[in-house]
Amino acid sequence: SPLFQTMLVWQNTPQGKLQLRGLDIEPVTPEQVTAKFDLMLSMEENGPLIDGCVEYASAMFDHATVARWVEHWQVLLQAMAGDDTQAIERLPLLTAPQRRQVLIDWNATQADYPREQCIHELIEAQVRRSPDAVAVVHEGVTLSYAELNRRANRLAHALIEQGVMPDERVAICLPRSAQMMVSVLAVLKAGGAYVPLDPVYPAERLAFMLEDAAPRVLITLRSLWGQRSPQLAVIDLDASLDSDHDADLDANHCALPETDPDPRVLGLSSQHLAYVIYTSGSTGRPKGVMVEHASLCNQVAALQSRYGLNAQDRVLQFAPFTFDMSVEEIFGALCSGATLVLRTYAWVADAAAFWAQCERHGVTVANLPVSFWQLLARDQQARIPLCVRQIMIGGEAVSDEAVQRWHQREGWRPVLFNAYGPTEATVNATVHRTEPGSRRGCIGRPLANTRMYVLDAIGQPVPIGVAGELHIGGVQVARGYLNRAQLTAERFVSDPFVAQPARLYKSGDLARWRDDGTLEFLGRNDD
Repeated sequence: SPLFQTMLVWQNTPQGKLQLRGLDIEPVTPEQVTAKFDLMLSMEENGPLIDGCVEYASAMFDHATVARWVEHWQVLLQAMAGDDTQAIERLPLLTAPQRRQVLIDWNATQADYPREQCIHELIEAQVRRSPDAVAVVHEGVTLSYAELNRRANRLAHALIEQGVMPDERVAICLPRSAQMMVSVLAVLKAGGAYVPLDPVYPAERLAFMLEDAAPRVLITLRSLWGQRSPQLAVIDLDASLDSDHDADLDANHCALPETDPDPRVLGLSSQHLAYVIYTSGSTGRPKGVMVEHASLCNQVAALQSRYGLNAQDRVLQFAPFTFDMSVEEIFGALCSGATLVLRTYAWVADAAAFWAQCERHGVTVANLPVSFWQLLARDQQARIPLCVRQIMIGGEAVSDEAVQRWHQREGWRPVLFNAYGPTEATVNATVHRTEPGSRRGCIGRPLANTRMYVLDAIGQPVPIGVAGELHIGGVQVARGYLNRAQLTAERFVSDPFVAQPARLYKSGDLARWRDDGTLEFLGRNDD
C-alpha cells in the first residue's frame, strides 16, 4: 500500500519565466493530467493572492464533490482571515446555499395530516365507512370493524369507570390476540395511554415497568397475572373472544354502553399521550418513551402516503406488542380500513412456512425485522406468493449483500422498503425504496412533517458526505421519557434552525447526506 494518498503542496518561491541564452521557458498547464495521488492540493503565492489547484483521482471522486470541497476551503479561509480568534471547531465550512440545502430544502416535508384528531377517531371513521369489513384475524377468530369497535367501547367505558383520564397510563399484559387489539383501542377511547407489557418478560422487568409507569389499571388475564400487584386495579379478560358470549369483560361490566366515548367530554386532545413504550437503549435500564396522538396520526398519514396502504390490504402484525414496529402495523392497518392479520409461532419456523402462511391468509403487506427478513432473503428456493406486494424492514442496519441478493432472486419479488427511526421519533423517520444496485446503507429521505439534521459535536450542520449525528425534528418527536426529566433534557433539545419553538431528538446515530438528498446510515456514535 502507498505511504500516503493525500498531499498538500505549498509553493512560495517565484515560478516566473526561466530565461536561458537564446531561450525563454515558462510553465504550461497541460489539458489532461494523470493523478499521482488520490488527492493533491497545490497552493501558490501570487502577489497578494493565493492560487490553488486540486488534482484528484477521478475513479474515486467526482467533479461535483471536489468542487464542493473547494467551496468549503474558501469559506474556511475567509472565516479565518476575518477573525483569527475563533476556535477551530467553530469555523464554518458551508456556503449559504449549501447550508440552506441541508437544513431547509431537503427538509421541505410539510404536508397535511389530521393534527386535531386522536388516533382512535381515525379508526372510528373506518367503522362508519365499512362496519362489516374484517378488521382483525387471529387463529380462527375474526372481528369486523363494527365488532371491534363495539367491544372496545364497552371496555373503554369500564376504564372510564375506573377513573382513567387523559395522559394516565393503562398497562396491557396479554398474549398476541384479538383481545389485545380490543384492549389497545379501548384504552385510547377512554383517554388513556396504553403501556404494552410482554407476559414472557422476567418478573423483575415487569415489576419495574409497572412501578415506573404507575398505571391506573392493568388489563390482563388472571391466568397470566395471578394475584400479583394486589394494589393495582385489574380488568380480567380471561375468556376467549370466539365464544358465544362477549368475553371482553367480566359479568360486572355486561351492561356498559357500546357507544363511542366523546373525546370532548373526556377533555381529550391530540396533544395527550397515546402510548408509552419501554426501550432499553444502551443503558439496559428500561425507559418509557411517551408518544402523543398528534405524532401517531402524522406517522400513519405519512406511511399511508408512502406505502399506499388501503382498505384492500391485509397487513401482517409480526412484531412483539412491546416493540414500536407494532404501532406502525396496528394503526397503519386499522386507520386504512385494512385487515390486520396476527401471526402465530407457526409463521416463523422457516422461510417456506412464512410464505405459506402469507399465502394462506392473503397477506399483502409485511413489516419485518431485518434479522428475520435476511433469513428469508437467504432462502432463494422458497416461493413468494403473488399476494405479497411489499415488505418493509427496519430495526437495525441491513447488509447491502442481502438487499442485492433479494433483487437478484428469480420469480415474484415484492417491493422492498428500508425504514429508519428510533422509538423516540414515533417509529419511522425516513423510508427508502430499495432498487437493484441501491447505494450502501441508504435510509432515504424524511417522512412528512419530519426534519433530519446531520450535525457536528457543537450542533452545526456538516457538509454533504461528512459524518455527523442524526438529529430528528418535526411532529414525530416524542414528548420525552417518563419520569426521566434529566435524560429528556439531554436527548430532547431545542431546534435552533426553525423560527417557531420546536424540539430535536439527538438519536446517537451517525449518518451523512448524499448529494441526491438521501441519508446514509453509518452506525452508532458510541460503537
